[in-house]
Amino acid sequence: MQFLLPSVAPPVVLRRTMSTAKKLAAKLREFRTEQGAEHFSELAQRAQQLETALLSRQEILDNPDPRIAFVAHKGVGKSTLINALAGLWLDETPPPADATSRQLNQRAILPLGNGGTTPCEIRVEAGHWEVCVEREEVDQTRARLRQFAEWAWHKANDPKRQPAEPHPPSDQGNEEPPAGGRPPRLQPDIERVVRGIAGFPEHSVSSPTIGASGKKAVPPKHDRAEELAKGFPEKSAFVAEVEKLARLPERQRLQWLPTGDVRRWLRETLLNLIEGKFEDQPFPASITIRVPSTGVRWNDRDLPLIDTLGLPAVGSGDSGARPLHPLAEREDLRLLLKSPWTVIVVGAQFNEPPAPSVELLQQMMDEAIFFGETLEDRTVLAIVDPGKAGAGNFADAETERNQKEDRCAENLASLGCPRGLGHVNRWSVDDARSRVRCVNILEGGCEPLQELLQKAVERMASAHEARLSLAVKDAEDFFRNLGDAKRQAKRRAVVSAFKQHLSPVVQKQLGKARVFRSNLLKPFADECRALHPSTLRSVIVNRGQGRSQNAWAMLESATTRELNRILAPFTDQVDNTSKALLSNPWYQDDDGRSVIAEEADRRQRTVEAFLRIHVAAIVESARDHLLKDGNIWSACENEWGRGIKDPGYKERVAKHFEQWAVDQSPALLPELNAAEDEAKADDSGMLRSLIEG
Repeated sequence: MQFLLPSVAPPVVLRRTMSTAKKLAAKLREFRTEQGAEHFSELAQRAQQLETALLSRQEILDNPDPRIAFVAHKGVGKSTLINALAGLWLDETPPPADATSRQLNQRAILPLGNGGTTPCEIRVEAGHWEVCVEREEVDQTRARLRQFAEWAWHKANDPKRQPAEPHPPSDQGNEEPPAGGRPPRLQPDIERVVRGIAGFPEHSVSSPTIGASGKKAVPPKHDRAEELAKGFPEKSAFVAEVEKLARLPERQRLQWLPTGDVRRWLRETLLNLIEGKFEDQPFPASITIRVPSTGVRWNDRDLPLIDTLGLPAVGSGDSGARPLHPLAEREDLRLLLKSPWTVIVVGAQFNEPPAPSVELLQQMMDEAIFFGETLEDRTVLAIVDPGKAGAGNFADAETERNQKEDRCAENLASLGCPRGLGHVNRWSVDDARSRVRCVNILEGGCEPLQELLQKAVERMASAHEARLSLAVKDAEDFFRNLGDAKRQAKRRAVVSAFKQHLSPVVQKQLGKARVFRSNLLKPFADECRALHPSTLRSVIVNRGQGRSQNAWAMLESATTRELNRILAPFTDQVDNTSKALLSNPWYQDDDGRSVIAEEADRRQRTVEAFLRIHVAAIVESARDHLLKDGNIWSACENEWGRGIKDPGYKERVAKHFEQWAVDQSPALLPELNAAEDEAKADDSGMLRSLIEG
């Protein structure tokens, strides 16, 4: 079943609105540059804000590129949802209601499994049957081969050593084995491709034998990589042999076309790609699948469905704890979520929704100013029901699904969604309920998901068009009231009142911000304390570019949260000042309320600009200095020598970073100030208005 999604506004109306927006933007630019504009700094500032809003929102509507991204922890069911939505079943019909997990996997075209089947992003598009691969950078693939080869060599030649982690995410680069363990092992789905490319497929087991008791005895698994490694006394020689066997320069094929039964061909091709079985395939950075239809259409074209690389599985670490900030190390996902035309489907497991998606939703809302003002309009929650509904203590399957949707809605409302500076209204339980669906992927049960996506795309497009219309209206109001002296007098009075009420708070919070800048790596250090020791070491060894964690994404995320916390009292005081002014009879007319609302909005935008600029400046400056300073990385790496089992490793490393920030503060502050001064010029005094109260 396909849903045709009409444009929210008739094309002629939208074209008229966009034409008006273009003319108003030009008029605003003319006003800001005309003679005498310097006497109206506040008006010029407002004109620039309006011009920016008009141009940015028009650009979004000029380049519509809607796509649906499925984001979740591993094993939740992203691939299952896409199979159901696009009808990617081998016999073209959904599995029956009593299908087992094994039967479901056997009938699905996209491989299913608990996090071990997706080595990269998979994009499903409408078109003629085809599979295309985006090649990973050769240096990146070579680093994966080296890591696998080193791991296999140590396992074969030093069997008494235990691995640092059972299956930690992969990391780049050659490295000596950590004290007490072999080099980290690649992530299972990554290792599968690497093994295939190098000619060492998954472990094989010889036929079982019958023991003395008459029971079958299963012999140890046979690993060709380990067997070959035993013949190489020197690790470097084995690494070179593995690279030679991989034949990376010969792996240039990027396209596969169907033969025979296209559905079985597609499943077989995908399975071979993710197992590295094609002799001419590169390691895939992404895989694009073209099928007749993706199941959802908008403006007469199918929408792409993106199966993202899963976040670390819940309970995958030694402690079994969920990652508190799952997006901190995933720059690819952060970019995808920032796109204004991406509908985000957050997957939740069926047994205990909304787990494990709560942390992901929390971080998205905490960083809403970076993910875009329409984030809440673009985000929905899908509970994946693989045919289990009705098996518990519920009257029937539908009752269980409804109760799970209610539970998710209550959790979303309790999170305070949407979050972020500038948001006033929070979702009610009913608001959240409209963004949640429990999807039965058996017997054609994906209609609720299609309906959910239909509303999400409509809501997303409507939000972009409404914001453009609002920007047009704001610009028209600006010119309509430009010469109103009473309005100007009230504006000056409101500005003065805000300055009077906000100055103490501003000075106090900016003082805290300056204290924070004296040790700007403190939040980053706290995140280091939360990592697994070997994962933290992979970040240190690779100078911030660990495979499972990225220091710069962690720094951006941690700095954003800390500055958000520091600036929160300022936002509260803006609301209190607005309420106090509105209680004054002089402001209880349309002009007065409008002036207060605009000034409050301007203050909120100032905080957002202040936060955005500070985060960017801190991340850039700290990164540059850290990358140039080999001593800090060496000092942190040397701490590993005291033993992986030493629980003080993470604390010592965190203190190294904290002390480094204190020592480097004199060198960092001038660069931060210079970056802020440059940004201030682009914001036409917005940051000065904050600093001056």
